[in-house]
This record gives sequence, C-alpha cells and structure tokens, in this order.
Amino acid sequence: MRVPLERAEEARAELLEFAAHGFEERDLPGALELAVYGGPEVEEALRASFGEVSSERVEPGWEDNWRAFHRPVEIGRLWVGPPWEEAPEELNPVVIDPGRAFGTGAHPTTRLCLELLQELEPASLLDAGCGLADLLPFLESRGQRVRYVGADLTPAILKEARRRQPDADLVLTDLFAAPPFLPETFDVVFASGIFNLNLGNNDAFVQRAVPALARLAAGCVVANFLHAGAPVKHAHCHYYEPVPLMAALAGAGCRIDCREGYLDHDFTLVVWR
Repeated sequence: MRVPLERAEEARAELLEFAAHGFEERDLPGALELAVYGGPEVEEALRASFGEVSSERVEPGWEDNWRAFHRPVEIGRLWVGPPWEEAPEELNPVVIDPGRAFGTGAHPTTRLCLELLQELEPASLLDAGCGLADLLPFLESRGQRVRYVGADLTPAILKEARRRQPDADLVLTDLFAAPPFLPETFDVVFASGIFNLNLGNNDAFVQRAVPALARLAAGCVVANFLHAGAPVKHAHCHYYEPVPLMAALAGAGCRIDCREGYLDHDFTLVVWR
C-alpha cells in the first residue's frame, strides 16, 4: 500500500495493529510504500482500513531468507548477532532477535549507540521517543543493569511496545510540553530519530527541545540528526548543519561533542550537563 508522506507516521502506527511482527518500507516520490507479508485475511483487513491495496505472490521460503542479511559483528568487547549464530568465547555476547529489535549491530547507527553505551555505562536511561522500545533488548542482552524508561506520544505505537515489552516502564507523554519527571532524573537521555520529521520549524524546535531533555539528565543527552550533506534527501525530513546547530545549543548553555563520519547522512551530538 502507498500513503502520502504527510500520513507516514499515522500509517505506521495503524499498520502495527495488523502487522505487529513488522513490515517493509520504501521511499517513493511524494509517498511511502508499506509492505506486509500475510494471507488473504491480512489483505482483506488492510483493504478495509487503508482502501487501495495491491498484492503479489512471493516465492516459498521467504520466512527464512531474510536471515542471510543478518550477520554478527564485533563492537569493542561485544559480539552482536542473531540467536542462530554463536559468539566466540572471548567476547561478551549480545544476542538480539532482529524480529523485535532495531538491529543486529551491523548498521552504523546501531554500532555508535552500542559504543556510546559502553563508554557512558549509565545506571538510568530515558529513551525519548522510544517507539517500540527496541533499545531495551540491547541493554538487557548485554547485561547492562540500567533502569530503563521509554517515553512516546503516539498511543498506538506505545500499545504495541507494551505488548512486546510487557515488563518495560513505558510512559505516554509529550516530553516537551509537561514531562512527568523531575530534573536530573536520568543519567542519560537517548533520542534517536525524533528530530528527523520536517515540522516546518525544526531548528527553533530543537533549540528548545534539546535543553529541555538535558534538564532531565544528570549526565548527558545523546541525540542523532540527519546531516545537511546527505547525498539523497526526502521532502518529509529535515536536515541539519552540525556546526550551526552546535553553536546554537552552546548558546543555550550546553557543552557538546559531535560524532560524525559513521554515515554520510547522519550525525550524533552528545550534550553534557
């Protein structure tokens, strides 16, 4: 099915009701294509909800073919991989089911996340805009004892997150309006992807939002942004220049480290208290 870019977030949330196991996405000019695997009953339910839906038959074995794309990687002292692979004895295994988490370690952003967590070793962490709370399996599987709290403002997504992570501390809230937390409640506030959607006032919003998140952190905020130097850009996304953004946040009293070069379209700021 295809939806206009302005309906992308809404469509993703709706689709989780039908495809809690996950779905595929492909960017098209002015639209987002979403693909779900299932039988005639799934197609009928999607058509009733989304209207125009197309379908095609897939080759037998699709259920397992995706495993070939998930290979283990080594990040520092960690081995990160799927459950059907075995870790070397000398490394600490982080076993992650790619069906329920945001990566098996191969993606550069995932690598950077793990490296930062190894450096910071937080005792408590707020996952701002947690989505499906996919960060939690990373923390649990690598044996890091951290008090995890996930916060999101989309009810449908948080409902699915609670189904997947029934023991997680997940809060439905707008952190930038009236956060239900006291200042310096968390060692680290983690914000992945929440500043990417084009709001029309992103630069002004980020200059308010990042200091607001920093007030909740006793240590730092880790946030990633789309890079203005990205070779391919999408109209529904907003792209940032690292240096002017850092200067603006520094003017708000923040001390900042920048990590870039791991991807040509992404960079991460570590904003210290």
